[in-house]
Order: sequence, then structure tokens, then C-alpha cells
Amino acid sequence: MSCETAAGLTGQEAHEALQRFLALPLARVRTIATFKTFFAGFSDPRVLEGWDRTIEGLRKAGVPEE
Repeated sequence: MSCETAAGLTGQEAHEALQRFLALPLARVRTIATFKTFFAGFSDPRVLEGWDRTIEGLRKAGVPEE
């Protein structure tokens, strides 16, 4: 599941995409907190705005915070 896909899906589609992602053997990012570590060093507001949309999409899909 790409970042843009996560932000663009809603409802059942997002939940199904999340389940497929979590079933992948190399899916290490399983929480919002872990995902945030990937962009902790960015300071460009445009980048951070994109990450905020992605995080919101992941939340809507059901990714746990911790």
C-alpha cells in the first residue's frame, strides 16, 4: 500500500488494503508511531503536510496508534 493510496481510500476499501498490507511477510510498520519514525527528521512544511494526510489515511484504515 503506497502512501498516496492509504490517504485516498475510505471505509471498507481502506480496511481491506490494510489487511493485505499487514499480511505481507516484510510489513514492519504496523503502528502510526512506527510509521512516524520514518519522517521524524523532515522540516519542510510541504513534506510534513503530505505525511499528515498519509497518517490520517492510515488512521481511517485502522492502523493502531501504538
